[in-house]
Amino acid sequence: MEAIDWRSFFLLEDTCNIAEANYLKNPSDSDVIINLTIWGSALLQLPGFQNDQESKKMIKDAISKLEEALVINSIKHDALWLLGNGFTNLALMAPDSNEIKGYIDKASECH
Repeated sequence: MEAIDWRSFFLLEDTCNIAEANYLKNPSDSDVIINLTIWGSALLQLPGFQNDQESKKMIKDAISKLEEALVINSIKHDALWLLGNGFTNLALMAPDSNEIKGYIDKASECH
């Protein structure tokens, strides 16, 4: 069994908490796209520390943050790339081929 890198885990948790606090403080701030992208990125990295069910929830939450950033700026390349990674991660966890194909198709639109 792999040892958990607690330092990385807590850094990612802190990143999420700071991004969430900044977003809640002023969701219409000019830096909201950057904030949502950072938040989504950290959420995509946290599932490595969680069970499958919690991992799926975090990935879907990350996708939500990244999609929100893309509503504001639809060509933000790092948010698009991360969104594609989120869909790819969900594809890897999907139980059937139709669901896998749906996630892969969404990922390919982002990449």
